[in-house]
Amino acid sequence: ENSISRKAVKFVMGYEKNKGYDVVDVQNNSKFKGYDLIVFSKNKQDIKTIEVKGTEKEQNTIPLLYDTEVTRNKKLVATHLYIVKFDKVRKIPKELFIIPASEIAPEDLTEMRHFAVCSNFKTQRMNNYKVQLK
Repeated sequence: ENSISRKAVKFVMGYEKNKGYDVVDVQNNSKFKGYDLIVFSKNKQDIKTIEVKGTEKEQNTIPLLYDTEVTRNKKLVATHLYIVKFDKVRKIPKELFIIPASEIAPEDLTEMRHFAVCSNFKTQRMNNYKVQLK
């Protein structure tokens, strides 16, 4: 998959490796909820957990945070939030924002409610609504 979020994670992994850090991708590991990467120095003294968000929007936009990425007390689970802004045409990173979680106060977050369509509907009934394209 070549989504903006995947590209953003790959970019941040390269960025941190170039700075001399070891990087572990945990975004698909259910044991590590709330962040995408664990980054640590060679001597293991400096450890960061990083949530990565990618965007193509021109203005300073931060994509939505999932409920697993924020605690009940409205604190980021990760130690850092990295925002990668991509050039909309060339699809390459053009800006990186590194925001320590300590800089995001509870009043900086607005709680929103979202709903997902259940997999039963998608696997058992969704095909009933497929439209044939020419």
